[in-house]
Amino acid sequence: IFDDSETVRQGQEDIVRTLANSIGLMIDNLRLLAKVKQQSIVDQLTKVYNRRHFDQKMREEFRRARRYSRELSMAMVDLDHFKTINDTFGHQQGDRILVDVSRIFSQESRETDVICRYGGDEFLLLLPETGIESAWLKSERLRKIVEDTRFDNVSGIGSESLRMTISVGVASLGDEIADEIQFLRHADDALYSSKRNGRNKVSLPPHKPSA
Repeated sequence: IFDDSETVRQGQEDIVRTLANSIGLMIDNLRLLAKVKQQSIVDQLTKVYNRRHFDQKMREEFRRARRYSRELSMAMVDLDHFKTINDTFGHQQGDRILVDVSRIFSQESRETDVICRYGGDEFLLLLPETGIESAWLKSERLRKIVEDTRFDNVSGIGSESLRMTISVGVASLGDEIADEIQFLRHADDALYSSKRNGRNKVSLPPHKPSA
């Protein structure tokens, strides 16, 4: 494609090289932007979404479900006696369990589900197109998997693997729920029921019929 003149050909090659370098720089910048954006919405320890992104997704899914009369459920999860793990085996062991539990949640969820580390050892799962019965069954499956898992002991204290259980509160969008805050409160009430009744349980809000 170059002219027969050596000077012109050299100039054209320089232009192509400059364009290639500019395109390469643009691609690098786009990759960096994508990485920064990903870091802004993901919890750096567990690699599931952080609270800020969850709040945004919940607003979107809540409005979509209301507008189109679609099902929407939520599971609020708390790791039972997690403070004891940190106090006995150290925070490195606690972090390892958080990572492993997050991985279980991710592996057992659909692409459309939104998994979030909401703070400390508390997680939230937003389940679009999911009714209360399906949400309860999914939560019960997660509870059983965690209960049956032997978590690697990386603390150097003892040699046996560790066990962990979770308590879960499940809520589903209904006419009695006015907004996202009330939706969260229903899930929190259900989680409190699980804790009050011995932990390692999946519960519905007290005013709902039991599953």
